[in-house]
Amino acid sequence: MCVNDGRSTIIGESISRLMLFLGHDVLKLNHLGDWGTQFGMLITHLQDKYPDYRTVSPPIGDLQSFYKVVLLVLVT
Repeated sequence: MCVNDGRSTIIGESISRLMLFLGHDVLKLNHLGDWGTQFGMLITHLQDKYPDYRTVSPPIGDLQSFYKVVLLVLVT
């Protein structure tokens, strides 16, 4: 682990404090780790399922649900 691994945590904490100050409800979740594999799987599935994704925006407003499908398709 290097100093850069904490950068997103510091930025996220700063933003969450600002949002709390402004009166918003904030749910703080943090994950430290390598996201390369996860994003690679998302991109692979996106290319397979929506081959024209560069010209037509795919209906993936809920990335968490999309990721769950990716896990079922690519990992099992």
